[in-house]
Amino acid sequence: MIMGTTHRVVVLLCMFAGGLAWGEANVVLPSGSPAKATEAAADVATGAASGAQLNNRAVLAVRSGDAAGAAKYFEQAIAANDAHKAFYALNYAKFLQPRDRQGAAAAARIAVAAAPDSRAALRELGEALWWASPQEMLPLALQLVDQGRADIATEFALRCLRSQKRPAAERRGWLILLASRLGREYGLSATVRDVMANDLASLAADSEVGRGSQQLRAVIAAPPQGRADIDWWSGQDSVVAP
Repeated sequence: MIMGTTHRVVVLLCMFAGGLAWGEANVVLPSGSPAKATEAAADVATGAASGAQLNNRAVLAVRSGDAAGAAKYFEQAIAANDAHKAFYALNYAKFLQPRDRQGAAAAARIAVAAAPDSRAALRELGEALWWASPQEMLPLALQLVDQGRADIATEFALRCLRSQKRPAAERRGWLILLASRLGREYGLSATVRDVMANDLASLAADSEVGRGSQQLRAVIAAPPQGRADIDWWSGQDSVVAP
């Protein structure tokens, strides 16, 4: 749980930085390079199966419409526990996403555990949680901020803020997370700040967080001149991770 007073929020608002938009990225492995999914079937099927071969068998099973076989081979590839475990788990998460969202989240967690610095694995975990257990995204994002991965946390925040389906208290929590990032990383580039400002502008008409987003957007450009410039924030007495 993370707590913050109104005073702290106001101080954070007086220091500014920016964020990045939600997007895609290539897989980043702990070491080496991933096995290619286009290896010949003969190479895949012969000899003692390595993690790479099992992963490729899974890919071939997906292509042939054998979902049960694909799941079996992905799980065996992950169990091989080699240097490319994150890659296999990420493939498995993507495979499971339209079929088993809780399973996809579990596979994405394995990918993150195997390659904690992988942006692709973190983004896949965020995508899986968005569909399977969106209430877990804010606690994850707060952990990422503490670990210095505020860029990924910002992507999650902007996506959840745009959603009208999340509870109002949670959406306020996401906006406060962005303010916290502004306070921690006030040295980010003008380009990044502009991206943040543009994203916040899209929330202007929102009945729950619109006023707060516009005041935060204004602080990116210049420090507040008076309490009226941050009155929405003065009413936020704490930052609580659910």
